[in-house]
Amino acid sequence: METSYDRDFAMSLPDTPRWVETRSLLVSREGKIFGVDETAGKLSFIVCSSTKKLICIVGSPNQKAVEQAVTYVGEGSEIIAALESSNYITQILPNWRSQIAWLHTLTDPRKLPKVPPGKVRLLSTDEIGNLKHLPTDLQTELAIASDSCSIAATIADDVPVSFCYAVETETLWDISIATLAAHRNLSLIHI
Repeated sequence: METSYDRDFAMSLPDTPRWVETRSLLVSREGKIFGVDETAGKLSFIVCSSTKKLICIVGSPNQKAVEQAVTYVGEGSEIIAALESSNYITQILPNWRSQIAWLHTLTDPRKLPKVPPGKVRLLSTDEIGNLKHLPTDLQTELAIASDSCSIAATIADDVPVSFCYAVETETLWDISIATLAAHRNLSLIHI
């Protein structure tokens, strides 16, 4: 079963770090929904984005719906599911590798570092398209992300070398960070 966007699905999930990617796809209306099942009083469904190569699984939707979502999103996709659904999903997709995602939350915003002017800034869409010094996969990721959010960069020697962007819900956001290999472990995040 396939259905169009329904805000009720987003509202059925708590606005907590665990569901930030899932709710972001729903709230932004970027997601396509598959496999809606409300049996036994428990909602299960899949929301995915072929553009972001992302599949978010809620509950335990049927195997056919999972396979449809994987086909829709295509090769190179990532699946996010709650820990309690992981064994079920692993059985359905035995050739996929699973791993635990650690969620870090800041308890005290006053602990954020002060950043000198010009060291971190938002990139324009044109700049993102001209970042030829990046690996192809990172350049593609940033181009896709720039369609739906702003991308910030840390600047070293007048060149963007570390990048971050966020997916958002009403009160939370999840940040993706990538730093060029030559600039890793230099504490750029603290400048």
